[in-house]
Amino acid sequence: MALDCFFAVWFVVGNVWIFGGRSSAHVAPNLYRLCIAFLTFSCIGYAMPFILCALICCCLPCIISVMGFREDLNQNRGATSEAINALGTYKFKLKKPRNGEGNEGGGGGVLVAGTDKERIVSAEDAVCCVCLARYMDNDDLRMLPCAHFFHKECVDKWLKINALCPLCKAEIDGVSTTAPTVGFGRRHSDNRVGNDIESQQ
Repeated sequence: MALDCFFAVWFVVGNVWIFGGRSSAHVAPNLYRLCIAFLTFSCIGYAMPFILCALICCCLPCIISVMGFREDLNQNRGATSEAINALGTYKFKLKKPRNGEGNEGGGGGVLVAGTDKERIVSAEDAVCCVCLARYMDNDDLRMLPCAHFFHKECVDKWLKINALCPLCKAEIDGVSTTAPTVGFGRRHSDNRVGNDIESQQ
């Protein structure tokens, strides 16, 4: 505290002596240089809070941007076209209407129809959670390794941006083929997509 008071008094007296016209570098050169040195250190000390504030205001956004950029590099990026094309693509078949009632896009459907892997999809589950549109007859569906399925066009666009399942956030590589029970009740939990497009063409 005493040292701070001394520098404060010296700062005022030194400025008056240096800039008041009563000092001379020729009469007392050593004292003059010592006074200049003390005044310089005092100016730096008093200006340091403002300098630090200016540095923080100027550099902090850059630091945050760099840290965010490095964090983005560590995050999962979009999948490659090869990884997307390696996923199974299948057809969706609507259930046939009963008693002449229309069923156009309003009910469930069948996956892998006519095979031992045939699965029934309820009307509740026959919805793409990417575009929120119902599956129509002969729609192309893409199945991910987590056994969730979506419109081929919708999920391909999604995977090019983020290589995670839109529903359960599982990575498309190295995931168990057992469907996780995440969200939307029983959504796709026991369903498998079938009728590979190539086998139908």
